[in-house]
Order: sequence, then structure tokens, then C-alpha cells
Amino acid sequence: MTGVGIAVDVGGTTTRIALEAAGSLVGDVLRFGTPSPRSCAGMTPGQAASTFCDRLAAEIERIRLARPDSRSVAVALGAVVGTNGVLRNASTLWLAPLTGLDIRAELLRRMPWAEVLVLNDVSAAAWHYRAHRRFAIVTVSTGVAIKVFDVNANGAGGLVLDPDGLGGESGHTPAGPPRPDILPDGAPATRRLGRAAAAGDAAARAALDAMDLPWCECGAVADLCSYASGPAVARAATRTARLDPRGFAASALCRLADGDPERVNTRLIAAAAREDDLFTNGVLATAVRPLAARILALAADLGLRKVVVVGGFAHGVGGPWLAALRGAIRDASVDAGWFTGWGDADFDDLLVFPDDQDISPLSGIAAYAHARRDVTRETVKPVGSGTLTVRSCSRPLCGREQFAVEVAFAGICSTDLQILRGERACEPGVPGHECVGRVTKVGAAVAGSLAVGDVVGLNPNGAEDGYGKLGHDVPGVFRDVFIGDLGLVARGQVIKLPAAGRSEWVLLELLAGVIRAQDALGDLAGRSLLVLGAGVAGMLHVMLARLRNASAVLVATRSRRRIDDAVRRGIVAPDETLPWGSGLAAAVRARTDDRGADAAVIALAGAAGPDAAAWLWPALAPDAVVHLFGGFPSGSVLRLGNGGTVDATAIRSAAARQQAVSPAGAPVVLCGTRGGRHSDLVAARDLCTAPEPALDLGRLVSHVLTLDALPVTATELAARGTIGGAPAWRAVIDMSRPGAYAGPVTGRPPALAGGPPP
Repeated sequence: MTGVGIAVDVGGTTTRIALEAAGSLVGDVLRFGTPSPRSCAGMTPGQAASTFCDRLAAEIERIRLARPDSRSVAVALGAVVGTNGVLRNASTLWLAPLTGLDIRAELLRRMPWAEVLVLNDVSAAAWHYRAHRRFAIVTVSTGVAIKVFDVNANGAGGLVLDPDGLGGESGHTPAGPPRPDILPDGAPATRRLGRAAAAGDAAARAALDAMDLPWCECGAVADLCSYASGPAVARAATRTARLDPRGFAASALCRLADGDPERVNTRLIAAAAREDDLFTNGVLATAVRPLAARILALAADLGLRKVVVVGGFAHGVGGPWLAALRGAIRDASVDAGWFTGWGDADFDDLLVFPDDQDISPLSGIAAYAHARRDVTRETVKPVGSGTLTVRSCSRPLCGREQFAVEVAFAGICSTDLQILRGERACEPGVPGHECVGRVTKVGAAVAGSLAVGDVVGLNPNGAEDGYGKLGHDVPGVFRDVFIGDLGLVARGQVIKLPAAGRSEWVLLELLAGVIRAQDALGDLAGRSLLVLGAGVAGMLHVMLARLRNASAVLVATRSRRRIDDAVRRGIVAPDETLPWGSGLAAAVRARTDDRGADAAVIALAGAAGPDAAAWLWPALAPDAVVHLFGGFPSGSVLRLGNGGTVDATAIRSAAARQQAVSPAGAPVVLCGTRGGRHSDLVAARDLCTAPEPALDLGRLVSHVLTLDALPVTATELAARGTIGGAPAWRAVIDMSRPGAYAGPVTGRPPALAGGPPP
């Protein structure tokens, strides 16, 4: 991200926008009314959300006229939303949950140039008050939420949230005392009443009133919001006025409401409280008791000395509301445990009632965006260890002969798993070599070759000797930011990709190796190809050979489960699969008019290549060409006819061809290559990145995970080849997704420019 960004605070009434630099707001604050069903007559919640995204994108484009270098857009949203930008509940903002609506993707669709962050507005406000270091922040407005912020002495930490960036939605948890007359047997009926009351059903509201049970806009009954939120207090005042008509008649609130309890609202409650109205103060004192109990419990549970209180209703009422909460806290406290020895001053100091709460979400989202820019993550494999660790570190600098790439997607290759298992001597420090990312900084010496905003892929293969390979013996791409140098550019190891930046393009590097290998086999048109191995590489060989008009493409592998899954995914047809073992040769000949395979590729993992070749020789046609693609670690030897041997590693390293006689007594040509060259990578890109690609790599991506989930997921993959117990093909790390998540892809794999989430 750049050093200048755009901060946005989306409230139920007003949206605020300002430029941000180094975590602070700069310049004027732009305001406009937030489109919502309240403000736009006849508009549905979904239409209001779409209209809002249109308006916000238009206003941001206006701001960028003055600062075109501002690509970071950080949004504080008044809804339950994960840091991935997907809504859980937007009822307080757009009067409907809109669960699953991807606000981040909607904004990216309108602003494909942007780097968009989304955070709940209370979470954002906490960053504004981060100087308190360890505290709870409570908002009391149309809803109630409580979040905890915790920063250690080194400045590390932040909000205490779950992996999806959620937590603190305390308003929708039980707050009233247990009611044995309705719970537990009556609970389902009560919940139905709550949902009906929230939908406007007068009979349901009357029934809950008769049971002395408040309801919440979310449909819950007796949750914290139903007692302490602004709308809840207004409903409580109306109900109290009906139950105590004499007390209401003598109150300032009655005068302000023209004697009608149904006209009571939060604005009138604030006005009456400022007149020190006895009736209104009593309503407030009752309303804050559940909140006081929750604050005391949280302080005792976590050892908190500071609770920052924000929110439109709490600050709209002001001093009388704060006095009511402080009184309720003192009344409910016990001189024991955490609170032993506390006096009135301690309890008063517990609550911070700031006078800048209006600007806190906007200022806080600016601070959050800056913190995100300054801290990155990388995955480390300690030398000699079979484990991975994700650690935070400072964002790396970019020198004159360097360029910075923010990694969007990284693929987990079988080589990475071999390194993790210790089957290779490689110790890269940071593994990973398949990636798609966006260039964010370019040194002066690189400026003619790359530009900020370019979407790129990387080829780990440089020199033909196999050394200096990314993610093998030099640090790789399992990190947020990769720093490359002029050497990578000069050797053709960087390739520009279309702006869409699709996650399946992490496979372009492997496809480049497959293209080079099939070029070594010669023209496959009208010739049959046998592939040993049904991994991702084997399936790429199958897909490419079909494209090159091979007369027959046949696949054999040791794992029946694997090949069956390939058939289910539509990668191979049932009649293209063959049995493994002694029946292989007969099956091949049956499908090639008894000729045998004209060409073959051994594309296996680990050290399985030499043993698998024993099943291959009888299945070959005379003068067949065999490519030693995979399954041949350093020192691998193939046994040939007449007792001869050949060094498979040497053939692959030298990209050589060698005439030989197979153990079956037939002449064969052995060939091998190691990875792809720049020209092969260009060919791979051209096959797969067009709007209608010749090869659909998306079928080979089975799972998407987050960087935080990589250590556990990679351990399972290395041990069993599964994720969550399910067979895995290519698993892709989505760097933009927060938390620890690993799951199957549904639909098309995600894209850099805000494609559908997994």
C-alpha cells in the first residue's frame, strides 16, 4: 500500500471521508448522507447498499483527483462485518442482515485500482483510543457492542477478535435474569415473539410487554441491546409511562412529548435528562444496569482498568447517562476479588467518556490502515525443522535495484511439502515459489521494466544448474510482501499478467515446466501419450496433450482415490484411466491398437520415478520418447536393458536426450528438463489468461486457505495429502483473507480484484 490513503466512516446517518497519511487524518472531512431505507423512500436494503457503494466510489474518485497516488481505501462500517469485508448483519445500517454481501468485493468492482480494507466501526474507533493500550471500548447507540484492545509493551497486538475479524457483538447476548416461567421450555415461543416484535407485530410486542420482556431489532428477547440501546431505552420510557401515568404526567419528558407516551424518542429523552427529570433519570438508571453488570464482569475477567464509552445515544444524553452508568456500577460492585479495595474514584476512573467520539471511527480506521501497512507476515521454516511458523515483521524496504510485490495468492506445491518433510536438502527460510501478486514499489533501476500496479507472476527457475531458486534455496513467497531484484527481471523470471490476477494463475509456473517437457517430447499431434501420475503436474500434462491433438491421452497412478477424484472433477474421462501395476502394458496396448504409447511422461512425487518405470517399459511403442518429469530426486538411477543404467538427474539438469534400450528390449529415447524458461512462461500465460482460456486451470484448485492456517494445513498435506480430511489438488493461500481458514473452493477460485470468496 502507498503512504497516503483514504479513510471512510459509514454511519447509519452520515458517511465521512478524509485523506489519511501516516495514520492521521489530513485536510477536510467530506460528508454525505448514507443511503438507507430510512433516507430513501421505497428503496430495499439491498438497493440502499448498492446505491451507497456507487456513491462512495464516486466520492472517492473525486478525492483521488487531488491525490492520484492514494490507492488504500479503509472503511469503518456500522455493521457486523469481518475484515474480509463480508457482512454478517447490517440490520442497524440497512434494516436487514444482508448476510453474505461482500462489501469489499462490491467496492473493488467499482474501484479495481484500490486496496480496500473493511473494519467494523467500533473496532476502528478502538484504534483511535489505542494510547490507553489495554482497554475495553463500549458503544451505546442504536446497538450495543463491547470490544477489547490489548497492546503489549513492544507495541504488538490490537483488537482481540476471532480469525474472521469478528468479536465484541455483545449486544446480542442474554442480559436479563433467568426466567424460569418461560425458559427453557418457553424459549422457542419467546424467540418467535421477538422476531415478530422486531418485524412490527403489535400483538407480539404486547405479549412481551405482558411478560416484562424487552425485544431487540435483531429479533432477540432480553439481550443487552434490548435493555441498553437508544431505541430500547425509548421503548422502555414509553412502557414505563403507560405503567406509571401519574409519574409520567409530572415529568419534563411528558411536556416535551406533548403528553403522548408514543411520541417519546431518544432525542426527547436526552432533552429531558438534561433538565434533571426524575422520571427520565429513573428510566436511564434501569436501562444501564445490565450494561453495568457486563462491564464489571469483563473488567474482573480480564483485569481491565479502562473502559472507553462511545456511541450516539450515550453521548447524545451525555452527563446524565454517564452518571447513571457510574451509579449502577458502584451499586453492583462487590468489595472482593479484582475489586478489593476499590473506592468511588477507582470506579469513576474506570470509565472514559471522550469528547471526540464523533471522529473516532474515521480517525481509528486511518490508524488501522497505517498499522496494516507497516506490519507484514512471513512463514518461516527453521533449519532442520519440519514445522512452519507465521511471524509478524516490519514491512521490508525497496532499494534502487529492487521491486516490491504484495503477494495476493501463493500455491502450495509438492516441492514445498517435500522441503517440509526433509526429503530435500533445501532450506529456503521462507518457502513457496508459486504466486500472483501486484507490484507496489519499484526501484529506479527497475523502473523501465516494471511499474507500480503491475500484476505479476514469478518463475523460481533461473540458471540451469538449479541453484538460486525461489522458495528452494533462497527465500520464497509465503509472505505478504516479496522483494525481488534486478537479476530476476534480467533473467526473465518475472512475467506480467492481466489485472484480474486470478488465483489459479499460481499454476502458470508449473504449466511452463509442462510446456517445456512436452516440447522435448516432440510434436504430439496424432501420437499417443501415457502419463504416470495423477497429481497436478500429471493433470496439466493431460490437459496440454489434448490441446496439442494427441491421438490418445492415458493416465495411470497408484492412487485409485486420486484418479476417481480427477474423473469427478472432469479433468480426465473414465476411459482415459488405466490400472496401475502388471496390467498396465496390456491396457495401454488395448487402447493403442496394440502399438503401445508413442510418448510417456513420468510425473510422480518424491522418489517414485525409478520403480514406476518398471511398469512403463512394456507399455511403450518402439522408439517411444520418455520424459523424466517428476519422481527423480538427486542421484536417481534408471535401470535399462542389458544391465545398463542412466543418471536420471543428469538428464533432467542438462535438458538432454539419450538413446537407450529399455529392459523390455525396445529402443527408447530418454529426455528430461527442469522447470520452464521465460518463453515457456509466456506461452503458459497466453494459454490461460485470455477471457476464454484454452486451458482452465481453475479446475485444479481445490482449496483456499489463509496464511495463518498454512502451518497446520501444510502439516496435514505433507502427511496425508488432504485438507480437513478431503483430497487436495492445488491449495492456494489467499493473503487478503484474515484469520485461520482452510476450506474447499466453491465455484470459481477467487481473484485479486475482488472475485467471489471461497
